[in-house]
Amino acid sequence: MITSTANARIRYVRSLQEAKARHQEQCLVIEGVRLVEEALQAGIAPRLVLYSADLTGTPRGQALLARLAALPGERWLASEHALKAAADTVTPQGIVAVIPLPAAPAEIGPLPLVLVLDGLQDPGNLGTILRSAWAAGAGAVVTTPGTADPYSPKVVRAGMGAHFHLALLPEQPWPQIARLVAGRQVLLAAARGGTPYDQIAWSQPTALLIGSEAHGCGPEARALATATVSIPLAEGVDSLNAAVAASILLFEARRQHQARL
Repeated sequence: MITSTANARIRYVRSLQEAKARHQEQCLVIEGVRLVEEALQAGIAPRLVLYSADLTGTPRGQALLARLAALPGERWLASEHALKAAADTVTPQGIVAVIPLPAAPAEIGPLPLVLVLDGLQDPGNLGTILRSAWAAGAGAVVTTPGTADPYSPKVVRAGMGAHFHLALLPEQPWPQIARLVAGRQVLLAAARGGTPYDQIAWSQPTALLIGSEAHGCGPEARALATATVSIPLAEGVDSLNAAVAASILLFEARRQHQARL
């Protein structure tokens, strides 16, 4: 059992809470039974697992440990104190795992909907948008330089497993984004002034641009857009939360695609 917070494995996991270490090691940290289960379901084998004795006391925890035992990689029982030192959360829910950082694909193929996130800073919003993108079948999410790191601990927790099912392309330069979305209608989400979202033909190949919570999309996104889309709001309402707005638009796109099947 690992009991010391100075243990090399504890320090290694803790270091991966920082973007620089994640980039250098090409790994990220996931916490909690559900996220580890989602990773295994997606065929991802953790390189290192730290777990508490509490995990062995539940059928679900026992089943998870049995699945992990059949895979390569290190597994260490850790004291509650040591596990807490390795985790980003106050209560790490019995298990912390290090998994490989997914490689960004060079191409995104003929996906019906691609989401481009420009300058979003709030990790909770970003993670929620990734979760909605997964649920709505977006397939690929591109982020621009200046957007929050999609592999930061808070984003990963808010994504609830979306990271294992989406093609993620972080920090792409605008010339590369323009190449990736070529041949699609490119819709820029704006608080007002655009075509109402339910009057857009989402059934054609589309790239949806979502801007930052405070300032919306930047000039590069506006230059790339072929049209603007808005969600009509009640009188006196200034705007919607970025994650809420993105979710509404994503699920309208899904509704239209499903209607064609």
